[in-house]
Amino acid sequence: MISRRTALSMAAAGTAMLATRRSFAAPLTISPAGLIFTDIDLGKAKVRALVDTGSVRALQITSSVANALGIPRSPTGQLTQRYQGAAQPISQGTLAHASLIDSNLQDVPVFVAPGDIEAIAAQVGTAFDAILGWPLLSRLDVIIDYWDASIRNARLAGAPLAEWRLVEGRPLPVVAGHFNNAPIDFLIDTGAPWCNISLGMIADLAVGGRREFDFDLAGHPYRATFRAKDLSAMTRGIGAQAVIGHRFLADFRIGWSQNAAALLLYAAAPRR
Repeated sequence: MISRRTALSMAAAGTAMLATRRSFAAPLTISPAGLIFTDIDLGKAKVRALVDTGSVRALQITSSVANALGIPRSPTGQLTQRYQGAAQPISQGTLAHASLIDSNLQDVPVFVAPGDIEAIAAQVGTAFDAILGWPLLSRLDVIIDYWDASIRNARLAGAPLAEWRLVEGRPLPVVAGHFNNAPIDFLIDTGAPWCNISLGMIADLAVGGRREFDFDLAGHPYRATFRAKDLSAMTRGIGAQAVIGHRFLADFRIGWSQNAAALLLYAAAPRR
């Protein structure tokens, strides 16, 4: 299980990356399960990657890709554990070069947890080989456009619909707000299909139960369907008690600038 100290040290690994940027949009694939993917070039291999603001590792790849690229790795002594499933040991190496969205990245820290990505792929029904995490994504100027199915690395233009200021000192994008009239912290997670609420926050909602609720993020009111789930590991790790996932985020363009202090939400493009 990842502690907050471990998470912060892993997030810091992303600072070693250097990027040169151009201007174009890369296509997104939005899966039936509500996850978003884009292709990244790892030099000797081009792979499909999950775009996951809820991942604390800059770039995670499968063992098979790491072996094909010949990346030397060493044990970190750390474990990763999803909301469900067994803990997996993490090894770390460095990728000399990668092309992501519209950036050329050098000396990218990469992490491998055997079977972890494969298990997620089997669960969601979409094959992929990499996860782009917040330590990498937060160092780019990014707009994720669900409606145009694109992701672009560009300066944010125009006035946002809302600004969600991030809670300082967290390794992932956590926003303070209110749920059921109580203060609560939300993880903004593009890698989560559903919005989830920690068990016990709603007394009569059993695990897996779903209901629509009013809530606010950084003072902005919203309404969404939440699913009750055991989020205790996440709460211990980053202090959040709820997750804002795809079924809510898909109504927006969501963006941030390098070393983001806030997430910026834009109105969605009209449905075609």
